[in-house]
Amino acid sequence: PLVSASGVAAQQSVRFLLAHFDPYYCCGDSSKGHHIAFVASAAIAVAKTVTGVANDSFLMWNTTNTNQGTANQKNPYLGSNLKAWEKAFEACLPEGLTKYLLAQRVLLEERYSASGPLSDSNSWSWQDIGKVWSPSEMEVYGCPVWGTKGYSVGFDCQFDLFRDTAHRINGNRCTWWLRSVASGSASSVCYVYSYGHAGYNSATITWVRPRPGFLVG
Repeated sequence: PLVSASGVAAQQSVRFLLAHFDPYYCCGDSSKGHHIAFVASAAIAVAKTVTGVANDSFLMWNTTNTNQGTANQKNPYLGSNLKAWEKAFEACLPEGLTKYLLAQRVLLEERYSASGPLSDSNSWSWQDIGKVWSPSEMEVYGCPVWGTKGYSVGFDCQFDLFRDTAHRINGNRCTWWLRSVASGSASSVCYVYSYGHAGYNSATITWVRPRPGFLVG
């Protein structure tokens, strides 16, 4: 059960599914201990008061049509509207859970150039993405599909939960956001389409919801 409705359509219970045991054990620039990855069982309806809300309960990845980083924050995901919502959603979780959540640190893609927008990510860096985060394209599909080859993968691995297409939807045919930005575009972002396949669209598309995850350890 959620303790607040600040980031969601109504105060409710949200079910999380066990996604993988120890996917990043001993990995990263700071070695990670034992942990269990969980992902929400379905995409979550957001509150009407949330920045970037669309069509009453959906969320824009960015409120501006861009998938770029900035000079101060080169990682597009960390500067996104999606990341801002995840921080609000974390505050909706009970303290009895959040005290056991690990801050996730990943090799995260960068996409920034002072000379103008880029259509591919051009670097990566180790970054804390918080205790609540959206999966990457690699964690869902096991390979870069629409993301930049190499930089969008980082150290990520496919979660066992998503080895079959059915669990990418889990009975709920709703498109949901990933943290990966799309290759070949200066404005598109990757998502899991409502049919289960990998897709991408504008960061400001209005019919997509978040489906966050976390690590317990």
